[in-house]
Amino acid sequence: MSALGADLSEATLRFVDFKGYDLSRTTFPGESDDQVVVRHYACVVRRATELLDGDFDAEKRTLKSRMRVEAGHLDEGRDVGVWHVDELGKTPPQQSAARELLHRIERECAEAATGGR
Repeated sequence: MSALGADLSEATLRFVDFKGYDLSRTTFPGESDDQVVVRHYACVVRRATELLDGDFDAEKRTLKSRMRVEAGHLDEGRDVGVWHVDELGKTPPQQSAARELLHRIERECAEAATGGR
């Protein structure tokens, strides 16, 4: 696995995949209006996929599709997930709902990782 020690803090990432890279030395952009950033990436993707699997709400179709793609090549060693809001919803309300859901799941994953501490 190649190490990617890049500073992406000022980048806008859209439909980007870092498969096969060690990202432990990479600086990612922070949360912004355009970007959703989560820790516990693998856990978030797994739980979001499970949660959305039986959900046929058209408002969640883009998020569901993105999570399925992510789950299809999940990197268990990756801690950070970064998505542009366009990847998670077609409209601002869909994007906002996706952001809220992913951050709720992120909090659940953090609690599970620390044993609720």
